[in-house]
Amino acid sequence: MNDSDPQLSVVAQELWDNDVNRLQPGKDYKISLQGKAGFAQPGNDGNDGAFLPLFAFVDENIFKKETFHAFISLLDNYESDAGEPEVVTPEEEFEIQRFLDSVMKTPIMKPDGNKHIMALQFSWKNGIKPKGSIFIGVSPEFEFALYTLCFLTSPNERVKLSFSLYEVEIVCHHYNQKHIGTTYPVLIKYL
Repeated sequence: MNDSDPQLSVVAQELWDNDVNRLQPGKDYKISLQGKAGFAQPGNDGNDGAFLPLFAFVDENIFKKETFHAFISLLDNYESDAGEPEVVTPEEEFEIQRFLDSVMKTPIMKPDGNKHIMALQFSWKNGIKPKGSIFIGVSPEFEFALYTLCFLTSPNERVKLSFSLYEVEIVCHHYNQKHIGTTYPVLIKYL
């Protein structure tokens, strides 16, 4: 892994600063940290060590924000199994275009100008996902812009960045070298 890319870190900071739709911890949502996930051990039954939900509170008005609403409408459009072919309906095409149009109108997509990332482990589709990191409370356009930037500017699948209070590594798995397969942040440390 290389050192942080100073030029990309500057752009990541600009994206962060322009994320006008970012949620405010304690106001828009409250998380309930209940301990730390351990490393997966042989024989681990995968039981959830947290007794309460991660989100103690979420202001549902955030889902009315244009980009959040448009993003949520996309969530049922895709197959979770990478080997399954996608069938794109005219309604899904419309939802994709509406999302792109709403994101492109935001300040963050014009590079003009408490914790929002955390490491966690979770279950999904009857399995336990490896420990990873997620952004919390950032807008869809922030992640869209950051991941696109990393994909387009780095031949590597990992880009180390520093912005705001965070040092992160953006993992961007390429699909056929022309498309993003999956992209996510890995929290290295809080600055």
